[in-house]
Amino acid sequence: VPWFLPFTKMTVTTGDEHEFLGIKIKFQPDGLAQLDMSSYLRNAIDASGMDIRRHAKTAAKKDLRQVNEDSPLLNSDDATRFVSCVYMLMHVALRARSDLCPAVSFLTSRVSTPTKQDRDKLKRLLEFILSTINDKSYLGADDLSKFAMYVDVAFAVHHDRKSHTGGVITFSTGGLMVSSTKHRLVGRSSTEGELVGASDYLPNGIWLKRYLEGQGIPVNEVIFHQDNEAAINIETNGRASASTRLRRHLDIQCFFVKDHIKANGISLRYCNTAIMLADFLTKPLQGRLFHMFRAVLLGHRHISCLIELLPASDMRVEKKVKSGSHARKERPTGGARVMIEKEKWEETRIKVHPAITLPLTHQYQTMMNKQ
Repeated sequence: VPWFLPFTKMTVTTGDEHEFLGIKIKFQPDGLAQLDMSSYLRNAIDASGMDIRRHAKTAAKKDLRQVNEDSPLLNSDDATRFVSCVYMLMHVALRARSDLCPAVSFLTSRVSTPTKQDRDKLKRLLEFILSTINDKSYLGADDLSKFAMYVDVAFAVHHDRKSHTGGVITFSTGGLMVSSTKHRLVGRSSTEGELVGASDYLPNGIWLKRYLEGQGIPVNEVIFHQDNEAAINIETNGRASASTRLRRHLDIQCFFVKDHIKANGISLRYCNTAIMLADFLTKPLQGRLFHMFRAVLLGHRHISCLIELLPASDMRVEKKVKSGSHARKERPTGGARVMIEKEKWEETRIKVHPAITLPLTHQYQTMMNKQ
């Protein structure tokens, strides 16, 4: 018997329901894929060793990234349970519950020396998980030949003044390849942070484009959304658009983004901060913004619903403005750009999945109704 035969055995399942690495996958008649990891989340709660009974509205409080140096360290047993629980949650967050990413990202940076303060933050996250234990995520596409990347950076938000990048890819329903990562170096400006974030996340979009093309699916349009126009100008024109001389590592990242965007036919596009989906992955949002972005990331609502977040002052339309004897044409900004994009979605959409009704727990549904 050849030595490799024992390693070639595999389980093959057919039909619309599958289970892999704790993920229950179900393909629905409406074209959506449902991902469920509720059983794995229950195991994570048990692994924490904490008595979780309360329910929380959000995954973390506003002070998530504030570190109290005087907080006492956990004992050996509690620290072991803390690390085990955090890594179990990281497995879930990266695959089926992207709404947990911001909190989990911070907690993973604390596993070497966890403190009582860190344990309290983990408990808050588990209380949110308990209130949403039965929530599932959904993935769907209006058109497989088109996808969009959203990348945002929260500048100097960590206690050591490092920035944080959030990135997500979407085909219109649900988020793919979600990322929420801390920068390795301290940046001097938000524009520098955006360059680093773009350089770090762009390879995900390039890989996905090449993967789809390798499967015989031509990709006709890839849009890269950012909310920093200075960074967009530098990524488009190179160092000529930089107000100050870029440091060597930033210069390299600038040309990396510029060259690969051009080589892969990726379109850079400005996105109003109010509807920047990746903003959810950079900081612990609260209230309506948290629930709206969460619904889009988990595929509970179509991405076009983000238009509801734009303030009325941004709903400007393209028009001609007279200035003396000359007439100039205003570029559509803010909400107008989103309205134009929304019209394109409506024209090319194959299937629409507005506001999918989900089996939310009674406690969480009650909290949402009160807001």
